[in-house]
Amino acid sequence: TYRWMRDRQGPHMTPWKIQFPNQLHSPRPMVGENQQLISYTMEEFLAVNGNHPEHPVFKAGSWLGDVMQLPDSGVPSWHLVPVGLAAKVMRKGTDLTPAEFLEWYNKPDLFPKEPDFYEFDDRTWEWLNRRIVLEWR
Repeated sequence: TYRWMRDRQGPHMTPWKIQFPNQLHSPRPMVGENQQLISYTMEEFLAVNGNHPEHPVFKAGSWLGDVMQLPDSGVPSWHLVPVGLAAKVMRKGTDLTPAEFLEWYNKPDLFPKEPDFYEFDDRTWEWLNRRIVLEWR
């Protein structure tokens, strides 16, 4: 949603082959000074980046379109498959097979090692993170 995202963060995303269809993300069309379209929708972003099986797309939180109360969040060709604390973004009509879900779920590095129980009390972020990780396991 910010103009600097593509230029500043984009170069760091080359290992994942991330491409930006235009200057910035917005569920509503935005035009620049010369009246040319400068924005792209999440549908356009996923059309370019969502088909790399070696780098699947996951989402945590809401779509910007949800926040702006747009129908289908601007992503009518995609749906979310819950996989724990996040959701895998997949083309409509596709789903995770039980074997694919178990392969993902049983990854040994799926969850980080929980923070030390004795070092952090119940008012710290580390304690909350430990609780979330242990409850999910």
